[in-house]
Amino acid sequence: MKYISQAPGKIIITGEHFVVHGGFALAAAINKFVKVTAEISPTTKIISKTISGSQKNIDNQLQPLYNSLRKLTTFLNENRNLKITIDSDIPYMSGLGSSGSVSVSLINSAAAALGHALNDDELFKFSMISEKIIHGNPSGIDITVPIKGGAFLFKKGKDIINVEINKLEFIVVLSGIQSDTYSMIKKVHETKTRNPKIFDLLVKSSSLFSQFAASSIKNQDYDSLGSVMNFHQTALNYIGVSNNKLDYLITMLLKYGAQSAKLTGSGGGGAIIALAPTKYSSKIINNIKKLGYNAFLVKLPVKGVDLWKK
Repeated sequence: MKYISQAPGKIIITGEHFVVHGGFALAAAINKFVKVTAEISPTTKIISKTISGSQKNIDNQLQPLYNSLRKLTTFLNENRNLKITIDSDIPYMSGLGSSGSVSVSLINSAAAALGHALNDDELFKFSMISEKIIHGNPSGIDITVPIKGGAFLFKKGKDIINVEINKLEFIVVLSGIQSDTYSMIKKVHETKTRNPKIFDLLVKSSSLFSQFAASSIKNQDYDSLGSVMNFHQTALNYIGVSNNKLDYLITMLLKYGAQSAKLTGSGGGGAIIALAPTKYSSKIINNIKKLGYNAFLVKLPVKGVDLWKK
């Protein structure tokens, strides 16, 4: 029997990085997915269809998942082995939450294959193991989004505040540069150390604006949402996680008709999200593709992690 778990990717609409330091962030699940299949096997093996490179590189990147799996089986008092197969249409290291979605789907499918059902708290706990290895001190938002789905305000250590979305679309542009979360966290720490008072003000401002963005979505006030996104891009520039490539793509998106655009996730590369009137979306995407970049539309809302067997 095979157990398959599917979890969505994510975008952070406002508040990335500042959420690690106590602010609110506004995040949402998107219609890009990771699918993980788990089945009892003579030996334990994790196979990824999305990670390329040398076998050593692949093994290094899968090691955090092996650690999560070992701790899960110990918790469940299980000694059976599992074959895990990972497939994904979330671009790797793009800032769209692929690692978090993989972690959630893997733990969910593995537990099911071993005959156990995890509650959300247990799923979060074991999914966070690999996230901590990869990202050092994650806020937990990259795990919460694929578990819960939808859109919500997130504050570290607090209950999420769900945000009602009727229908919302974002343009996503991939910069072609892999996002290195660990390096970006280091840059943010350097900025905080250099200018602690300004950084604290940015955390507080970001938190307030994220709450305003959530109410703007609820009220379908997309002009205000766009203004908040633009503010956050300025703040992200200040803390050093944007770069010339991202700034160029944001400039071009605005030139082609987007009302706002910002990086999403850790920065330094990865993805940009843009808000634009629906009637202009296709034209904007086509123009960005002509520049040689991958661009596509994502739609909200999207439900959280799912599980089935075959």
